[in-house]
Amino acid sequence: MIMANLKKISFLTIIFILIIFVFYTLTFKSGSIKSSLKNFIPEKVKVLLKSPQYIEDQEKRLRKLKADIVLLNAKYDYINGNKIEKKITSKLGENYKIIIQPIPFPEYNAFEGKPVGYIDIINDNLILASGTGEFYFSKISELNSEKLYLTKIETNLKKVIKDPQFFHYGKPSVRDIFVDNNKLYVGHIRTFNLENETCYNTAILEAEIMLSNLQFKEFFTFDECGNQKRTSKIYDQRFRLDLVGGRVTNLDNDHLLLTTGPLGDRPKAQDKDSLFGKILSINKKTKEYRMVSMGHRNPQGLYFDNEKKILFSTEHGPKGGDEVNLNLDPFKNPVENFGWPISSYGVHYNGKFYEEAPLNKSHSDFGFVEPIKYFTPSVGISQIYRVEESFDSSATNDYFVAALGYPDQLEEGDRHLHKFKWSDDYKSIREHDQILIGERIRDLIYIPTINAYALLLDKPALAILYKN
Repeated sequence: MIMANLKKISFLTIIFILIIFVFYTLTFKSGSIKSSLKNFIPEKVKVLLKSPQYIEDQEKRLRKLKADIVLLNAKYDYINGNKIEKKITSKLGENYKIIIQPIPFPEYNAFEGKPVGYIDIINDNLILASGTGEFYFSKISELNSEKLYLTKIETNLKKVIKDPQFFHYGKPSVRDIFVDNNKLYVGHIRTFNLENETCYNTAILEAEIMLSNLQFKEFFTFDECGNQKRTSKIYDQRFRLDLVGGRVTNLDNDHLLLTTGPLGDRPKAQDKDSLFGKILSINKKTKEYRMVSMGHRNPQGLYFDNEKKILFSTEHGPKGGDEVNLNLDPFKNPVENFGWPISSYGVHYNGKFYEEAPLNKSHSDFGFVEPIKYFTPSVGISQIYRVEESFDSSATNDYFVAALGYPDQLEEGDRHLHKFKWSDDYKSIREHDQILIGERIRDLIYIPTINAYALLLDKPALAILYKN
C-alpha cells in the first residue's frame, strides 16, 4: 500500500514539473512575463543588484557557505572516519608502513589556499593547529588507536587577532607552530592598519603551554606594510598573501628563526632595508633581530640541524624552481643571499616581469648561493626534517623533504616524501629516494617515543610513517 502511494506521488510530481516547464517555455522565455517582472522591480533595486559591491558581497557569502560545508564534512569524516593502514615501497625499494586518520580541519581548496595546519610535540602529546586558528592535542601513545581522538584547546585568539578572515576562508592564517620548553610560538599573517591603509606582514605570537587554555600575546612583529601598493612599477597581477613565510624554529637557546616572504613585491627580497623576503634571527628576551639570509620568494620549510649547525630552508619558485637551500654558517655576518628575484630556475607564469625579475638560471654567477637541489617542474615543496638513525639505520646525512603538488594532478615528485642523502661536506647529493604518500604533505616532525614521523596532510588527515 505504501509503495503504491509513493509511486502515485512520484507520478504526480513529474506531471507537475512538466506543466511548469511548458508554462516557462511558452511565456517566460518568450519575454512576456519576463518584461513584466522587470517593470515591477524598482530601479534602485536593479542598480543595487548590478553593483560591484553587491556582487562581491554575494560572492563572499557563497565562499563562506562553501567553506562551512567543507568544514562540516571534515568534522563528519573525523567523527565517523576510520584509520587507513597501508604499506609503501619507495622508488629505491625501501619499505614503509603508513597509518592515516582524518582530522577535523577544513581542506585546503575550500579555504582559497589557506594551509590546513601544522604540528609539533608538547611532552607526551602531539599538538595540531589549523590554518584557521583552532588548536587540538592527542596523546602520542594513542595515535595508533583504531580511531584518533583529538581534544580541543581553548584560546584567546579572537581577542588577539581582529581580522575575521583569519578564522575563515581568507588568506590571513596560522603559518607554523613551534614548541620551545614551556612556550608555544605561532607564526602567522598579521593584519594591521597604517596611515589608514590595510597592511599585512609576518608575525609571531607566544603562549605559556597549558593544554586546557592557551593565552596568546604578541611576541614579535614589525610595522613594514605589505599591501596592494608596490615599490616597483612591474608587479604581480594580484596581491600575494601566500608569499608570506611564517615558519618558526630555534637557532640556539636564545634565538628564534622566522621566515618572511615578499608578498609579491619582488624587489623587497633584495632590499636590505626591508624585512620581506628574509630569514630573521630574533632574540627571545630583547626581541632584537638580525637578517640571517635574504633573497627568498616563498619559504615553506625551515629546519636547523643543531648537531651539524646547518640551517636548511625550502621555498617555492615561480613556475618551476622549487629550492632546497643550505646555510652552512647561519651565525655569520654578512647575510647569505639566495637570489630571488634576480636568479631562479623557474620562469614567470605569464612571460612578463623579466625587467625587474630576470630569473637568471645561475645563482653563483651573480654572487648568490646556489640551491643544493631545485625542482623543475615544481613539486610544491614544504617542510624539511632530518632522518634519524634510530628510524633508518642507513641514515647518515639524510633528510626528508615533503611535497604538496597541485590538488588536481599528480606529477613526478608531487605528494611524495623525498629523502636526500647529502655528501659529508653538504655540497652535493649522493642519493635521492621518493616515498609516494599520495596526499599533499603540509608539515612533518619526528616522534622519538614511537620512532616514527608524523605527517600533516591537506586531505585533511594525520599520517604516521614507520620504517619496516
